[in-house]
Amino acid sequence: MKKKNRKARREFLFDDLVVLPTEEINSTRTQIKEKLSIKEDEHEQFQHERKTLVEFVKKVRGILMGPRNPEISELVSRLKKAQNNRDNAKKLRADFDKRVPPSPKDIIESLKQRHKPLWTISNRIQEIPTLKEEINLFESYFEYQAMYEIALKSDEQQQILLDAYKEIKNTMKAIKKFDLEDIDDNEFSKIQEKYPEKNIGWESVDSSSKKISEIDDWCQNWIKEKRTLYKEIQRLEAYLRIRGKEAEKESLKIKSEVIREKAETGGTLSLDDLSALISTGEIGKITDSNQEIDRNGKKKRNKKSRNRRSNARRGKPRSTKRTHKEDGND
Repeated sequence: MKKKNRKARREFLFDDLVVLPTEEINSTRTQIKEKLSIKEDEHEQFQHERKTLVEFVKKVRGILMGPRNPEISELVSRLKKAQNNRDNAKKLRADFDKRVPPSPKDIIESLKQRHKPLWTISNRIQEIPTLKEEINLFESYFEYQAMYEIALKSDEQQQILLDAYKEIKNTMKAIKKFDLEDIDDNEFSKIQEKYPEKNIGWESVDSSSKKISEIDDWCQNWIKEKRTLYKEIQRLEAYLRIRGKEAEKESLKIKSEVIREKAETGGTLSLDDLSALISTGEIGKITDSNQEIDRNGKKKRNKKSRNRRSNARRGKPRSTKRTHKEDGND
């Protein structure tokens, strides 16, 4: 059963390649490899650009959100607290959702469906649950009650997450309203010297952060595409190997037939010729042919010998030393 499934899967895997010539398959494989190489170079460039942008954003944010005055320090503390709340809520919500995927609303509907047959008596005997069914209903009812409590906790963390995002957004707005006059001149000069092409400020931070997000999206899409391209290359190479083995086998078969004819006609065989005959099984045909030839030859020889015996003359052999009288001559 497993062999049949594997064979069907292989035919489906290569059905679009069977009708294509080998040159076209090789060309497609080469094109995909070239695309992979170009994309990999592009990926390395993006990674280098991302690293530079992240470094720039960290340094500029460090200056803009540094301890310039008490108000900014307080806003930065609020921002860090909101970010911690966001990270914790996201982690807890993911854990609760993993344990209980349904929402509280769906769980309540399931509880209602289980509550009705447990607390009401139907007038129809067919609708009354058996003892086993009733036990299963009670177990599932209590299970859904426990699930409902976890689902409520997930909703609580979702609300905390939304509040944290809102707090982060409002705090960043408040921080960005401050002017750059009270920034440390030494640090500001160092950043300007390192990044002369950029205008140091929140606008450059926002544009750099946006670019980082775009690079991250591109990289994620490239990872998926690269996996698909690698699989296609492996598929093409696997089919080329199969086709190469079949072609080699056919070529060896033709060669062995020529060698077999050579052997049957009494030609001299080399070690390579013998190896080809053995690998294709043609050497057994030579043996069969020789045996047939021996049998036919033996039959012919027997026939000839019988003919000679049948034509033999009776009596004594004629002597060359006979006299004229013995020969019957006067």
